Amino acid sequence: MTTREQAHELTDRALALAAMCRVVFAGEDPDAIGAALAETMATFLHGHKIVGDPRGEHEMRDAILEQWVTTVRHLLLIYDKPMGPTQ
Repeated sequence: MTTREQAHELTDRALALAAMCRVVFAGEDPDAIGAALAETMATFLHGHKIVGDPRGEHEMRDAILEQWVTTVRHLLLIYDKPMGPTQ
């Protein structure tokens, strides 16, 4: 499988997971959703380990979290764009 095919497969899986989350979160209070997302992100970051280097591990997790926030901000720019002319 090529890198391009792997990227498409990962994108498809990510979008499918996001769609499942939308179903689970439908009708939930935004505060509950935020808390669930925080717990999920903490679990995700906890899985990133550097054995024997807690300082490096902390820095790595900070970098991952920073990149994640940047990605969320970019996605919001896409979602907030007007969807073309309405008729």
